[in-house]
Amino acid sequence: VYTEKKKLPNTRMGNAALMRQALVDAQNYRSRQEQARSKGEASERDLAHEALLPVLDGDVPLCVHAHRCDDIATAVRIAKEFSLRYTIEHCTEGHLIAPFLAENRVMAAVGPSLTSAPKLELRNKTWDTPVALWKAGVHFCIITDHPVIPIEHLSVCLSLAVRAGLPRDVALRAVTMSAAEHLGLEDRIGSVEKGKEADLVVWDGDPLDARSKALVTFVNGEIAHSLI
Repeated sequence: VYTEKKKLPNTRMGNAALMRQALVDAQNYRSRQEQARSKGEASERDLAHEALLPVLDGDVPLCVHAHRCDDIATAVRIAKEFSLRYTIEHCTEGHLIAPFLAENRVMAAVGPSLTSAPKLELRNKTWDTPVALWKAGVHFCIITDHPVIPIEHLSVCLSLAVRAGLPRDVALRAVTMSAAEHLGLEDRIGSVEKGKEADLVVWDGDPLDARSKALVTFVNGEIAHSLI
């Protein structure tokens, strides 16, 4: 895309450089603001730099979309350089570097896996990825990347991951508590506990069975959908 437009970045090194420069620029922007305030002067305002300040402070995680293992490793390296909270979205080749991800305590959202491989970044896509991450002790959740793959196919993704060797309880956690932790919302959702939002689904069978139906859906304690 960028090569055709003759603008940066047009290489993977360029992507990394642009990412690093954006963070450095945000740091410099903050320094200029602090200097201006210390002198009682009006400071400049740049919304693009403002948006990165919560990331630098660790209040908001940096969500990096990466499929290839080398891109994932680059993202981890940059995040560590700036001491950022971060997550890896997609993590398609995560199974190739699972020990590295575990060592760096990466939080990964794996998917979409229920798709073809329309680009080179997806050529190593496999249902073994969540299994490898689980075995290595990597924190992960499973996603469909809705609307790329409609969210109603999430249960199919779980069943295929289980078929590949992922324990059933781990698969269910990957779309409940692990997903909530990935988003930083584990104090509100993700498990059935006192004080949490009552978001519940009542099934007429195994949630991983494509024949099962969601009979009743509760959102924050209120019935949002019912077949009975």
